[in-house]
Amino acid sequence: MKNPIRIVYAYDGLIYLPLLLAQQMGLLPLNVVLELEEGDEQATQKLMTDPGVKFAVCDPFYLREVNNAGRGINWQTPEISVIGCLINKPPFWIYTSDRNIRHIRSLKQLFLVENIRKVGSYAHPNTGYLYGKDLVKGFEKVKRFDVERSDIELDPRSDIKGSAREIQVTANIVKVAAANDDEIIYRYPVAKDAAGDYAYLHDIFFTGILARNEFLEENMPDCIKILDGVRKAIKMINDSHPDLANETNFPFFKKQLKKYKPLEEFNDAQLRDIRGKILYELQMGKIYSHDLDFTKRQWKKMDALRNFYQHDHKRLHYYTYVNKRVINALNLQLSPNRNFFRRVRESQALFKLTKFFSARLTEWSMIICITVAGITIETIDRGKTLKYLVWDLIGFLMVGLFIFYAIRENVAKRLYNEKTEIPEPVIFILRAIVLGFLGYNLKEVISH
Repeated sequence: MKNPIRIVYAYDGLIYLPLLLAQQMGLLPLNVVLELEEGDEQATQKLMTDPGVKFAVCDPFYLREVNNAGRGINWQTPEISVIGCLINKPPFWIYTSDRNIRHIRSLKQLFLVENIRKVGSYAHPNTGYLYGKDLVKGFEKVKRFDVERSDIELDPRSDIKGSAREIQVTANIVKVAAANDDEIIYRYPVAKDAAGDYAYLHDIFFTGILARNEFLEENMPDCIKILDGVRKAIKMINDSHPDLANETNFPFFKKQLKKYKPLEEFNDAQLRDIRGKILYELQMGKIYSHDLDFTKRQWKKMDALRNFYQHDHKRLHYYTYVNKRVINALNLQLSPNRNFFRRVRESQALFKLTKFFSARLTEWSMIICITVAGITIETIDRGKTLKYLVWDLIGFLMVGLFIFYAIRENVAKRLYNEKTEIPEPVIFILRAIVLGFLGYNLKEVISH
């Protein structure tokens, strides 16, 4: 028999259902062994320090936490790579037992509820802590400084109802399914304001699949089989596959559900009902990355969110810690054409070229706009129509470049909470030049 492939995972909850289900359904290699750790930091540390552990399913940004604790990460040549994304939406629901807090359709509406005095969320440095802090910040924006954040139990087996005037940010999908419909007042995965003011909280890199680099080099076929098994389990969840609701898999779900204290006395019929609600929430929210792939934008959004609320956060560079060889090999089997464009988009050369031009675009825009404006004026004065058209085209191209850069900076501020790299006076001068150039050309067009 082959040596066991040990995979550690960070949370004893059904949020990690694709991983557990893949093993239950026989979708993983037979020598895969799943081991539960007591949190993301412990799972990351186990992967780093135990050579027998080959994979970890956890929050990859805990690499920073392990490093701060002095447990040895080589930041220049890391031994660990992030090879996939399991969850790419926030797996959070806002729960309350206070019957005076109901019918919330958006976070903006939530911040106007005067009855709320406390926000419960997981303790620092768990990702739920960031969402709790963001809620408190939202209350402060509407001059509600009487709302405070408090820690709640991370253990999914516990049942903490919370006090009056309290809301809780929970990732416990079993608690969500067992609660009354009006006790879940907000669902992040299906939130209607996900594309508005709070877009930076959505479509985000949340839970990753990490692997030891030496194992990737020597066992690529096994890595592909593991990721393919998890991907198939995600498809079954998203498609509400009938096998999930059959009696063969009920003992598996029953064992998981019985871990939750309020369900210890539930009979089989009640547990089947809870199973159905859990599968419905997951199918409706689609919190899992269907192909385990992710983008640099998703990675950067989570990194920036952590940096915003955790000022000691060490940024994790995308191209240093991400290894997409397994994802690309898997996607090549599924869709060769799509995989080609994906690899072009993710290529390091393209990234460096974009970064090179972006860093110099402001200065070049100023110089070229001034030059083009001067030559256009001279060309018009001499009556050279063809040259006028050519230089006018170049001028509008420069305007387009400036608009692109301005949009890019605004998106960075809105989605990533980043400060713009361009000084405001430079933006003002550049905008004045572009508007002046447009105005002059408009005047010439009208006069001719």
